[in-house]
Amino acid sequence: MVRKLAILSLGAAVLLVASAAFAEEVFVTQNGKKYHVATCQLIKERETSALDEKAAMEQGYAPCGRCLKGKPLAEQASLTQDKKASLSKSGK
Repeated sequence: MVRKLAILSLGAAVLLVASAAFAEEVFVTQNGKKYHVATCQLIKERETSALDEKAAMEQGYAPCGRCLKGKPLAEQASLTQDKKASLSKSGK
């Protein structure tokens, strides 16, 4: 029983480390509203800050239509809809 618990704990730790290691790094500009991959031409030669994709979405950034075309995940789409709903409620 102790051995099974140790193996399960080790497996959970490996999954946590792996998911953090594979978080996609994206880039935002100071005044931008979109996040981009490092090779995006729209941010070439501009000062950028690196974030993981989840943090960028949580901060209200949307995926770039050029470098992340066709990528919006269901989670990204729902965040965008939530943001639009909150803006319409506030009258903006």
